[in-house]
Amino acid sequence: SRTAAITIAGKKHTVKQESARCTYNLSPKNRTVASSGGSHNVTVKASQSYCAWSASENSSWVSIAPSAGNGDGSVRVTVSSNTGDSRTAVITIAGQTHTVNQDPALGSLKVTIYPPEAVSAGARWRVDGGDWNSSGYTQNGLSVGNHLLEFNTIPGWSKPTNQTVTINNNQTTETSGEYGQHTVIDLSVYTYKIKADKYADLTWSGANSTFVDVYRDGSIIATTPNDGAYTHGPFSSGAPATYQLCEAGTSICSNMVTVSW
Repeated sequence: SRTAAITIAGKKHTVKQESARCTYNLSPKNRTVASSGGSHNVTVKASQSYCAWSASENSSWVSIAPSAGNGDGSVRVTVSSNTGDSRTAVITIAGQTHTVNQDPALGSLKVTIYPPEAVSAGARWRVDGGDWNSSGYTQNGLSVGNHLLEFNTIPGWSKPTNQTVTINNNQTTETSGEYGQHTVIDLSVYTYKIKADKYADLTWSGANSTFVDVYRDGSIIATTPNDGAYTHGPFSSGAPATYQLCEAGTSICSNMVTVSW
């Protein structure tokens, strides 16, 4: 403010003029920043060029420059990258506030399922009990940290074990799961005699190999085409016997059947 004295007809008259009040306007009032961080400017508009102002922030993950000024100006706001949940900081400039909202740290997951036959049979995967996804799909928007990956159950296949996958900020984690074909071989054995000769007719279903191994009492007695039928005999021994059938050269086997004549 300022004062002036005026003399009129020998008398003094005092005039006092008040200074113009300083007012300020910020633009923008708020800003949303990606989890990766970044920088932006906040414009300060002052009502008078001599109007002084200062700036301050309340969070360590935000920095500002300059911290003071006069009249019109701008403040550069720099936001560091976020590795956790969403967060908010408040910057005070000339008594007014500018709010910074930062997105949470997010990443993606891509899962490939093997073999293709399992995919065709309906194999799927999901994270943390969410929606089922197809092989090769990339799920976005996952929070940074550990998540549970699981696979669905499909008939005739054993599913992969659950996995703990780690999601990193702004990155795509890739992993895979392999189904195993679950073979169920159903074996039946019919025994009979023709005079002194004894026979065992084996019939089966469910084997997928080209050849099968026929076991009697734990020992291979034949390797035969996987055509669903095999006759063991004739033989003379009439003691009880236990038969089993396996896909050739593997441990994928049928139930055991004990018979007598």
